[in-house]
Amino acid sequence: MVEVEDPESTRATRARASIRAIPRKPSPAQRAIQLTFVLKGHLKNAQISYLRVAAGLAQIRDQRLFAALKHDCSRATRRRASG
Repeated sequence: MVEVEDPESTRATRARASIRAIPRKPSPAQRAIQLTFVLKGHLKNAQISYLRVAAGLAQIRDQRLFAALKHDCSRATRRRASG
């Protein structure tokens, strides 16, 4: 036996489903929280970039310092000297 659905109840179910499918706008507090997380991410990326620049500058400084002292900075040379 085949059950026949009532067309009115099917329409009502679809109408309720379509109402639920509409996303609500975030509240100002939710938007502020989202923006805070985005800004924290940007800040962390900027901090990491500054650390990378600082590490690169320190490496250049060390190379110039070792060159001025006429000191070989290779690890192999240090290992041979130490042991």
